Amino acid sequence: MKEIIRTEDIYDNFIKLRAETVKYGDEEYIYDVLTINDGVCVLPFISEEELVLVKHYRHAIRKIILEAVTGVIDKDETPEDAAKRELKEETGYKAEKVELLSVLTPYPSLSDHKMYFFRAKDLVKGKSNKEITEEIRTVKINYNKLLEEIRENKYESMVLHTALFLNQIK
Repeated sequence: MKEIIRTEDIYDNFIKLRAETVKYGDEEYIYDVLTINDGVCVLPFISEEELVLVKHYRHAIRKIILEAVTGVIDKDETPEDAAKRELKEETGYKAEKVELLSVLTPYPSLSDHKMYFFRAKDLVKGKSNKEITEEIRTVKINYNKLLEEIRENKYESMVLHTALFLNQIK
């Protein structure tokens, strides 16, 4: 571990950016570190063969993309509770139980953000409660068809690809 000799907050809003000056022997190097609240990703199974996913407008890339259910873990909320809340908000489905597949750090060279990946089964349909900024449409899709379309590079969400991979190996 190298010695951090100075930290400067650059930006503090939904995301935070800080510059950390680190000493390497006689040299100093500045690392930019992005902090985003930890998040959840839920792969919701309606049945053994069918998922409910979301087509979600993502402003940064100016596209609507197919994704698993994702969201931020609120302060004083467990990852499991955040997964259940996001599932209900975005799809209307309720899960009594979610299974943790893995906790990953998507961008360790840039960010300290963690993503908790869950699988949800035994869902009960209800009413969604989308946030005003969420342009979301739910999509039911066959699991094997989705895997085939992933192999064909049809979808670009890294989070969806990762969730499907984790589901396959767990």
